[in-house]
Amino acid sequence: MRKILLSILMLSAGMYAQAQISITSIASPYTQDFNTLSNDTTFANTFAIGLTGWEIFEKGTSAVVDQKYKVNNGSRTAGDTYSYGDSSDAERAIGTLGSGTNKPSFGVAFQNNTGSSITDVNVSYKGEHWRSGDTCTTCLDSLVFEYSTSATSIGDSTATWNAVSSLMLNTVNLTVTSAGLLPGNATINSILKSGTISVLIPNSGKIFFRWRDINKSLSDDGLAIDDLSVSFSASGNPKPSIVSLSPADDATLVSPTVNSLTLSFDQTVVVGTGNITVSNLTDVTQQTIACGTTTIAGAVVSIPGVTLVAGKQYAIQFDSTCYQSASSANSYGIYDNTSWNFSTMPNSIFNYTQNNLALTWFANSYAVFQLESSNKVNVVLSDLNGKVIRSEVVSAKAGENRIKISMDDLASGMYVLQVSTTNARGMMKIVK
Repeated sequence: MRKILLSILMLSAGMYAQAQISITSIASPYTQDFNTLSNDTTFANTFAIGLTGWEIFEKGTSAVVDQKYKVNNGSRTAGDTYSYGDSSDAERAIGTLGSGTNKPSFGVAFQNNTGSSITDVNVSYKGEHWRSGDTCTTCLDSLVFEYSTSATSIGDSTATWNAVSSLMLNTVNLTVTSAGLLPGNATINSILKSGTISVLIPNSGKIFFRWRDINKSLSDDGLAIDDLSVSFSASGNPKPSIVSLSPADDATLVSPTVNSLTLSFDQTVVVGTGNITVSNLTDVTQQTIACGTTTIAGAVVSIPGVTLVAGKQYAIQFDSTCYQSASSANSYGIYDNTSWNFSTMPNSIFNYTQNNLALTWFANSYAVFQLESSNKVNVVLSDLNGKVIRSEVVSAKAGENRIKISMDDLASGMYVLQVSTTNARGMMKIVK
């Protein structure tokens, strides 16, 4: 019996989290100068963040994806989370340097224990540029600022995250003439960032902030934040914030028969004016839908008339004027291709309509299934574009069968395994 040789590489995603910061009064702001972070001069040791309410989340295949930080004066080039500052200086900042194998982020959680709703959050911090990855004068690296009222951690991929452009930290100094370390506290390498988040946080509700490093195409910059100040208000007119999306952000294998989109806000909304844009990123085409055609039931919005094509990547954007609170506050819109994106299943999978053979993944190596009687089994491995990578016919017995799966010779990514007999079929996703 011939076997498909496959193996899977799993990504670790553990997090070291501290309890959220309890807000019992709006009279005093929360401040953090990060000066309790290590200034270890060896640069080799790793540390848990150790700040109440704060956590680190790193993802990727690098050996340093450990949800901890190291110390850096701007000279280190590896993708990681860092305590930035001049060598041995007690004045610290927290930041990151992204890479293709480590995409770090860090953030903080607050819980409203004031006894009433919070409606506005004012955030300010000092952005610092500690390393220039290159001398390109137009190539921005960024720490994207996002908040969520539905997350359970800063690495929660099922939560909805809302970006706030005024609080995004981009490359500060674009005039450097050589790559390397920079004095991040110098005026030319630092910038004050501030913004107001208009959001409803009910009593006992939580809000998460995170700064997420994007991995730019050239060598990355070392960016950090310092002297954070967060104040809360209960007198504002909160903008509606998104709490869930359907299809979910980053969803895969979405059926191309889906003809409507759904988004839920944290409060009742009414329709305004503007447009929703459904962008087919694969074919570089767009569909524009007027917000006025959507239907609303309380806080839930349904967007009709969507046309999807199999095997494509999509991004959804909409104007902030599309939906408003009962008190006429515009919602937060989506103006980028990463906040709400998903991919549709290719035709080779979409046409695979029968799915009555249960497949499970065992020991990161085996596809397991049960048959009522011995039979020939077709085993097909394909990529998300529907391209068949391997196809085999194997002999399976009555009862439990285990097919060893190995992917050593394949590129990292998501694959689809299909197993079928004359009267049963099953499908599952596996990731390398």
